[in-house]
Amino acid sequence: MNVDCIILGQGLCGTLMSYELYKRKKSFVVIDDGNRLASSKVAAGLINPVTGKRFVKSWKYDELIHSAIEVYEELEIVLERKLLRKLDMIQLHTGADEQNNFQKRLETETHLSTIDDSVFLKTYFNFDYGAGKIAPCFVVDSSELLAGWRNELIADNCLLEETFDWNNCIAGSKGIRYKHFSASTIICCEGAASFHNPYFQLLPFSLNKGQALIVDIPELPKDKIFKHHFKFIPLHDNLFWVGSSFEWKYENTQPTVSFTATVPNYLRKILCLPFTVIEAAASERPSSVDYRPFVGFHPHQPAIGLLNGMGSKGFLQAPFFARQLASHLFNGTEILSDVDVKRFSKILSRFGKA
Repeated sequence: MNVDCIILGQGLCGTLMSYELYKRKKSFVVIDDGNRLASSKVAAGLINPVTGKRFVKSWKYDELIHSAIEVYEELEIVLERKLLRKLDMIQLHTGADEQNNFQKRLETETHLSTIDDSVFLKTYFNFDYGAGKIAPCFVVDSSELLAGWRNELIADNCLLEETFDWNNCIAGSKGIRYKHFSASTIICCEGAASFHNPYFQLLPFSLNKGQALIVDIPELPKDKIFKHHFKFIPLHDNLFWVGSSFEWKYENTQPTVSFTATVPNYLRKILCLPFTVIEAAASERPSSVDYRPFVGFHPHQPAIGLLNGMGSKGFLQAPFFARQLASHLFNGTEILSDVDVKRFSKILSRFGKA
């Protein structure tokens, strides 16, 4: 079977990449094994305009958010599902340093503002250092997005549900062959699995583990995100996604006893409300050492592309760079040099020696 492109993985990047091909009326097949612990499925889908302890605006935020809103709103129409919510984030300061950093940024960062009356917050939380507001933030319903698009792929006979095997893939000057598929290109959107991709495993990935709890908090308002040491992101019904951890050393990608015990103790101290822990979730994030995504084609295997390394900013960055990669593939437009995998051409020249 001949297609224009094979897409490896149906997490966030694979979903958005295949959507870009769908819009361009290109033929493709997505190969995905349905891993329920993929980072896109566990993620809260948060888009935050500022980042870090000093509340600095996220890299290229103004440009990226425009594409993100546009793409998610398009997909809402295609999938006939609500995917995107616009919410304020209430920042409950954890200490004097954080409070001071927030105050310093108020003069120059338009996404930050003070809260005139934070007394109402004391009804819900125990905190001692004041609060501020970060707005607007956005939350993408990752479960609805991924499940909805998967149903579309199945209906269009564009999904091959299996574990991809590189031993069955042949890359040559005329394109890609995988089992009975032939394609001009393959785009690898494998998430953390790209760490073991024979063509891209030498890239400077910086994998980390994130954990979160799904918590039932009936009396906590659902129209805002709250952030203290952890984020409280409203889901459906009375549920909140509470997380996430950033762990650089870990034995596996399962929820740990330490996390599932420590966070409820934290909740008992910070919350003035009753709650019930429903479940724990964990996954491995595919980040890069320079905090920039990996986008583009292998410098020595031009039929093999990559869209990965989005880290914790995936729901902001992936729509823009999926569109850019598709435009590069079919229209020859340039990929932003900050993210182009060719910035690691020297490393990738050793791909056959890993």
